[in-house]
Amino acid sequence: MRRVTVLSPGNGQDLDRVVRRSGLEWTFIWPVDLMANTLGWADTIRAEGRVREPYGDRRTAPVHEVDLADVVSAILTGGGHAGRSYVLTGPQALGPADKAAALAAATGRDIRFTHLTDSQARELWRAQGWPEEGIEFMLHMWATVPAAVADVTSSVERVTGRPPRSFAQWATAHAETFLPIGSDVRHQTEY
Repeated sequence: MRRVTVLSPGNGQDLDRVVRRSGLEWTFIWPVDLMANTLGWADTIRAEGRVREPYGDRRTAPVHEVDLADVVSAILTGGGHAGRSYVLTGPQALGPADKAAALAAATGRDIRFTHLTDSQARELWRAQGWPEEGIEFMLHMWATVPAAVADVTSSVERVTGRPPRSFAQWATAHAETFLPIGSDVRHQTEY
C-alpha cells in the first residue's frame, strides 16, 4: 500500500482535494505550532536575556518537532490511519511569557518577556531589517490567532502510544542555544 502524510489541516484546499482523490492511503497532519519556532528568540535571549513581542496574551499548544516526526513515522510505517486528520499539540497551551519562563528554568538565566504594542513591534522589527510586508504579515497573524490553537489534543499519544513531550523538556534539550556565546554551562540533550 502506498501511504502519504500531508502537512495540512485537511480543510479542503486545492492540495487537500488532490490528495483525497489520489488513490493513496492519506493522512493529514497539522501541528498548530512547533516548539522549534522558539529558536527564533535565541539571538535576543543570548544577547539581552529578553523576549520582546506583541500579542503576549496569545496562547498555542506547541508540539515538539520530534513528536511530529514520530507521528509521521508511525503513520507511514504502521498504517491504520488512512483517511484521518490529526491536529498535533504538546501537552499544554503556553503564551510567550510561559515559554520564556521555561527557558529561564532550563538555562538558569533570568529571561524576561516584554509585551510590545504594534508600534513598538514595527519599530523593533524595522531596526532589525525586516521588510514591511513581513512586519505587517506577522502583526496580522498574531492579532488573528484563533483561540482553537490553544486546544490540547491527544493525537500524539493516540498515534505513537506515548504522551507528547513538554515544552520544559524541549527547553532543557535546547538550553545551550539560549546561553551567551562562550558560556561554560552545558546541558544534556534529551529528546
